Amino acid sequence: MPHCEQCGAPLPEDNSPCTCSETGKAVVAQGKETAAPVTEHGEDSRHRHLLPTAIPLILLVGVAVFLVILFSTGSRRITPVSYPLFREELVPVALEIQNADGSTSVKWGYANKQGQVVIEAKFEMAREFSKSGLAPVKQNALWGYIDKAGNFIIAVQFEDAEPFAENEFACIKSNGSWGYINKSGKLLINPQFDSAYPFAKNGLALVSIGGKYGYINEAGVYVIEPRFDAARSFDESGYAAVLAFENWGMIDKHGEWVVNPQFDAI
Repeated sequence: MPHCEQCGAPLPEDNSPCTCSETGKAVVAQGKETAAPVTEHGEDSRHRHLLPTAIPLILLVGVAVFLVILFSTGSRRITPVSYPLFREELVPVALEIQNADGSTSVKWGYANKQGQVVIEAKFEMAREFSKSGLAPVKQNALWGYIDKAGNFIIAVQFEDAEPFAENEFACIKSNGSWGYINKSGKLLINPQFDSAYPFAKNGLALVSIGGKYGYINEAGVYVIEPRFDAARSFDESGYAAVLAFENWGMIDKHGEWVVNPQFDAI
């Protein structure tokens, strides 16, 4: 009896084609699944049906991995410190002013957040307002302090001047040396330093004398003797970077090393 060349089943007696050629499936044992059709490349057609399902799954896993990486590294990002530009709602600005003789010169005044000049540009130099409500300005080659209305509260008399710190001490330069005044213009610490910086929150101010840097308290007494080749003011952490033995380290408010001098820069 002839058999089908494809499936091996006996051919019908009337010489009609085997049923496997009509359906494309081989007849197997009764009660079992029939074999899936074979593609022209020899691959199981079921693989093609799995592909559309696998693509969304791969995308979902990819998104999940991305989110894990994002949140695990997000806490390591460094946020830069920001400082307010408009102190007391005003900012110093420079304008070109035409003089009576037709020449021009640059003068400083103050503008508000809308860009309107609210304190006339008539100063040779101007610095920012502090929380005290006063700002140092230069006029006739000397420095004084004005309020937000542009009126002088401390008359021009200093060779240089800085804004008031939070403790309401301001650094001023007189007779070639730096000292500190209060909001009334009264000397609190006599000018005696080569340089002086605003008081930090821990109550200490960086000063230099004779090429060495140290720190004083509000009474003008040295808490940390001038012994550093360079230094910076104390920051929010309560530490200060200082240069000693040709390397940078960090000290606490008692002058003790918390990071030994070992770095080229901090």
